[in-house]
Amino acid sequence: MADTTALFRRFPTLAERLPWLRLGSGVTPVERVQALPADLWVKRDDLTGPTYGGNKLRKLEFLLADARRRGAGRLITGGGFGSHHVLATTVYGTRAGFPITAVLYPQQVTPHVREVLHAIHGLGADLRYCPHMVMLPASLRLARLARHGDSPYAVPPGGSSPVGALGYVSAGLELVEQVSAGTMPPPDHVHVAAGTLGTAAGLAIGFALGRLETRVVGVKIVPDYVANDRALGRLLRATLALLADVGLGNDLPSADAVAAGIELRSGYLGDGYGRPTPAGTAALERFSALGLGLDPTYTAKTAAAVLDAAASTPGVHLFWHTLSAAMPIVPEGAALPERFRRRVEP
Repeated sequence: MADTTALFRRFPTLAERLPWLRLGSGVTPVERVQALPADLWVKRDDLTGPTYGGNKLRKLEFLLADARRRGAGRLITGGGFGSHHVLATTVYGTRAGFPITAVLYPQQVTPHVREVLHAIHGLGADLRYCPHMVMLPASLRLARLARHGDSPYAVPPGGSSPVGALGYVSAGLELVEQVSAGTMPPPDHVHVAAGTLGTAAGLAIGFALGRLETRVVGVKIVPDYVANDRALGRLLRATLALLADVGLGNDLPSADAVAAGIELRSGYLGDGYGRPTPAGTAALERFSALGLGLDPTYTAKTAAAVLDAAASTPGVHLFWHTLSAAMPIVPEGAALPERFRRRVEP
């Protein structure tokens, strides 16, 4: 069971019931942040893959396997212009043999957003324009209708479906293994960016299954209409129902019990999704000096919350780092489609 995922190490029978595709490098390290006075640790999910990593890869290990099992002929997903989820789906979906349709809405343009958008296009995704974040669900439905003949598989934004959340149920159990092995002390607080909520929901379920008493702090990096307790509850219930369907009914906590261990923390979004904040910029510079690269949309805002919490709340804090440490190599190719180029090129 060495070359597998922690969910299957904990519950071996699930390997026969849940499709899974190895994409990443396996267990990611946890490291103490020595340069800071607080008891602060980092879970290095920036290192999930050697050529492109981050948190989306864990979700895609279950999502792409599910798409293959269902006989899909195309993957359709969406996000902002600088979506690392869309980039990860393009990188690993094309490697798995799927053509990709990417439905993308505008966001604050930074050099990093521009780099991600060029990578998505350069790696072969078919780009479709969506005018605004709130229109993404409708735009995704239209894209699926347009590609109906391809037997499309909808990969939800952020990979945050019950199937995708299994990647972070497994990641939570992976941390349980590391704590049990003495790699780090049991964390009192685990901080993670909260967008589409699949990472936070999956971690909390994994911790509950592994009997690790810790609090998941999801730092909101999107508006409240995306990240909220009601959406979190729906995802928790659906993920637990999926696990019950594949045979874990007697081992599962209630959705309410899991939700009680999650806090969605506001106050770090700033002026909106993808817009840098002074606190995020300061955190980015501080962590960059320690060799940890952050982005202004997700991880810098989360890191700002981590630094504030570690300074004000005693205990062991773990920052779950979700941005890939590497960008994929992109072939030189055609320019962006005009509708995108005029919105991002200087």
